[in-house]
Amino acid sequence: MKLFFAKKNLTALLLLVAILGFSAANLLYGKDALLETLTTMLDIQKIEDVDALVAGAEEAVSEQLLYKVQFVEVYGYIQKLLFKTEIDNFTYGQDDNGFLNYLGFFREEDSMLPDYAQRVARLKDIVEEKGGKLLLVTPPCKYDPQGSAYAPGYPVNDANAREDALLLYAHEAGVDTMDLRESLRDFPYQERFFKADHHWTIQAAFAAYSAIVQEFEDRYDLLLDPENFYRDINNYDVYTYKQAMLGSMGRNTGVVFSGLDDYTLIVPKFPTHYINTAKEPNGMELETEGTFEEALLDTVHLSTSNIYSNSLYSVYLQEVRAWNRIVNTENPDGPKLFCVRDSYFTPVVCFLSPMFSEIHMIWPLGEGAPDVERYVRENDFDYVIVEVYPYNINDDMFDFCRAALVP
Repeated sequence: MKLFFAKKNLTALLLLVAILGFSAANLLYGKDALLETLTTMLDIQKIEDVDALVAGAEEAVSEQLLYKVQFVEVYGYIQKLLFKTEIDNFTYGQDDNGFLNYLGFFREEDSMLPDYAQRVARLKDIVEEKGGKLLLVTPPCKYDPQGSAYAPGYPVNDANAREDALLLYAHEAGVDTMDLRESLRDFPYQERFFKADHHWTIQAAFAAYSAIVQEFEDRYDLLLDPENFYRDINNYDVYTYKQAMLGSMGRNTGVVFSGLDDYTLIVPKFPTHYINTAKEPNGMELETEGTFEEALLDTVHLSTSNIYSNSLYSVYLQEVRAWNRIVNTENPDGPKLFCVRDSYFTPVVCFLSPMFSEIHMIWPLGEGAPDVERYVRENDFDYVIVEVYPYNINDDMFDFCRAALVP
């Protein structure tokens, strides 16, 4: 009996030593990121700052986890061996065609949806006072009841109802709306989304851009592309990189579980010249100038082999920044466009760029993002697009015009 308990104690001791040893090694491995986080967040003013500090430190340590990729891949491989279609405690689920979607057993109702619509309506009033037009645009949710092949009752986090409600409330508030689910209804689901990423493909973004141009022409009599030159895919070079992209979902589940996606790059053949200014996460402004490829694309992502830290979706405008301004020197007399947007709209804006003299963008969730209402009041825009991905419909994304406008 003594020998039995001695073995148990020795096993427990060895396990404890292994855990402490790995923890110490991991702390040394990620100490730079942890120290940087602690240094930037130590200014404690209120209790929320403590929560942010703890969350930031936890994120820094988890992101710099020693052998993180190997752990993720082993975990994903085990799920495959068990014939599971869900992973990470039902965070993601894989349909019959291999497409990952967000999962969730409970879907909380957002009582603020009517208020979000009213904020857009207030912004519309400001834009129209200055002679402009505003359009609310919503991309399709990745989960499509007609395209996603899940068994009945599978706990998919379906954001379509939230998107429906926002569009309804906005329409009732007098806001012009555009539902891109309808515009892309005939675009095959298999080509509309990446399997291992929440974003739509670049081909789908191009189709959405074409639909938006048509909407502007039909709704506002704005002839952006009367000869259908810019919307003709034959006027673009199309490059496909086979099995080259591991999306955001795939980076959390591993290649073994999610697989790799093809990535398609679409670049104009016609002459272009831009000045693109962007606010970096550190607050600095970065300016690039040149052709479409030189000013709007970051092609370094195409040559980076580390698929776990490199997202090919970031090729266009580095995915999303708190603020961007694109000046089109080839079309100085074109209309000016302002976009309140998220990462979904990044390639769309790039495709829209030849038809506008300037395009300004704000991502409300970005650190240091300018105040949207003030920005619209201080600048003159012919057209404004408010775009929001269904899963991003929240209070922070509509962080503007919270109060009723004062006459």
